[in-house]
Amino acid sequence: MIIGGFLALAGGLALGATSTRTTGYGTTAVWIILVGAGLGAVLPASMNAALGALSTERAGSGSALISTLRQAGGTIGVAVLAPS
Repeated sequence: MIIGGFLALAGGLALGATSTRTTGYGTTAVWIILVGAGLGAVLPASMNAALGALSTERAGSGSALISTLRQAGGTIGVAVLAPS
């Protein structure tokens, strides 16, 4: 599941990298859907693998750390990618 998700994500990002201002809505929709499907397949499986490696006593701390890093990563990603 993780490998398939990464392949979909990579394919979507590669297609998105070839987009220009004249790219049609269909092509744009396809690469956005591929990226979303890839992330949707990768994130839950990788979070499950990360939390599964922790003991039950540390699972709460691990879950909080993953959630915090995901929120911070999203915030930084939006700040970096937002047009100025």
